[in-house]
This record gives sequence, structure tokens and C-alpha cells, in this order.
Amino acid sequence: MTDKNGKCRRCGACCSGLLIVEAGVEDVEREPRIEQECLLLDGHGSIPRDQATWSVACGVACGFLGSDHKCGIYDTRPDECRGFLAGGEQCLRTRAEAFAMVNVEVGE
Repeated sequence: MTDKNGKCRRCGACCSGLLIVEAGVEDVEREPRIEQECLLLDGHGSIPRDQATWSVACGVACGFLGSDHKCGIYDTRPDECRGFLAGGEQCLRTRAEAFAMVNVEVGE
């Protein structure tokens, strides 16, 4: 959720698993826990490690998202996360989808 100035309100929608987030080798070099805790997408060994990616979030909440909706690796987060702008179009769309899902679950 964002305030009127576009600052992150820490709703967690962006990290809740609605988005697919992959990390590359540079991301892993910056944050080694990605390699340790995330799924390596290397085509079962057919893709060289320097071209492989790691699945950080896909259908499930990011493992680095804390219960307080803060990123546990914020300073070293993947480039895809760095490019996600609070209050931007993707943020607002993801937040709307996340809260629509919550409202459906609560309404049932």
C-alpha cells in the first residue's frame, strides 16, 4: 500500500507471491542467501550456472518477507525487486489483486 506521496506502506502485496521474481548471478553474488534458500532454475544442469536464475517468489510469498511485511534482505535484494516502484502501476495493480483476493476469502 502506498501513501499519497508514493512511499511504501508495507502492505506486502508485492512480495506475497502474486508476482514472479527471479534472481540472476549478480543478485546471488550480492545476496548469497538467495542461492542457499531459493530454487535454482538451471534446466536440471543443462544451463551453465553463470546463465541460471533462482526463483525467489512464484505463487508463494517470498521467503525473505518478514511477518512485519519488511524485506529481510532489503539492502541486497534482487534487481527485479529494486525496480518495483512503490505507488507505480505494477504496485497498484498487484495491491488491487491481493486485496481483491483477501476480500473474496473474507466474504466467503
